[in-house]
Amino acid sequence: MQWIDEAEEDRPARPDQVLVAGPGESLEALFVAYWKRILTEGSLLPPESREAVGVEILARDEDEPGAATATFYTSRHEENEDAPHYILRSDHFVCARGEDEDHRSFTKTHLVWQLKQYLTLKQALQHPEVWPLFEKINASGTLRFHAAAAYGHFDLRPGQKEFGPLSASDRSALAGLKPSLRDAIEGLGAGIVDLP
Repeated sequence: MQWIDEAEEDRPARPDQVLVAGPGESLEALFVAYWKRILTEGSLLPPESREAVGVEILARDEDEPGAATATFYTSRHEENEDAPHYILRSDHFVCARGEDEDHRSFTKTHLVWQLKQYLTLKQALQHPEVWPLFEKINASGTLRFHAAAAYGHFDLRPGQKEFGPLSASDRSALAGLKPSLRDAIEGLGAGIVDLP
């Protein structure tokens, strides 16, 4: 595995930090190296500029390799523009659609695949080389981890056995049903109408 810098046109002064997997490296080992870098560099940021880490695991498609991404968010729920994006590129991130699989069925397949990847990512946080780094950064203010699923986000809940609840649409997708209109209504009424 190797870390490289990748400059973005709109952020030339703050290049992405990209971990490129080597052949035969386990996903667990890659996630350990990934978390070590994120938490070590994150501990140098002021607590208000690193209230949360948004993570997303993307399957390889025709144009892009599969990747995990992580981004720090501020206490104002805005992306921290001064922190890099952290990207892990690996051949492990493959979830192919079957020839006879319709959209709804594949959404379920993909979501189950994503959750398995997030479980491995979460387990890597508890690795003996990583957990002390998490505790150190968490000591100066709770660091939350939001993972992107098919339709919404959920809390990774480091140190706990279960993930936080999935959105209604993601729960529907796992059951093979249509996405829930509840999520769309909540999005439209955010800050105005709170649904129980």
